[in-house]
Amino acid sequence: MCFRVIYRHTEGNETHGKQRIFKEAHTMNARTERQITEMKNQTIGVEVEMNSIKRNKAAKIAANFFGTGRYENTASRNGYMTWSAWDG
Repeated sequence: MCFRVIYRHTEGNETHGKQRIFKEAHTMNARTERQITEMKNQTIGVEVEMNSIKRNKAAKIAANFFGTGRYENTASRNGYMTWSAWDG
């Protein structure tokens, strides 16, 4: 976990100002960490247009590129003649 703390001097109680800024930085960091965790759980699809190659062969090449080797005919769930490859 990495974040930058900015110290701002205020009139009167200097420590209070520092604590307030630290809390703001920590809150922002926690929110960002939560967003990153949620993004990792999302499924994102990319459609690739190709010529002179069959869909299943293209999916197999993509799956091997990703290092998973996992590809399937997903037309029943995704629609028109689709093949899918997984990245992890």
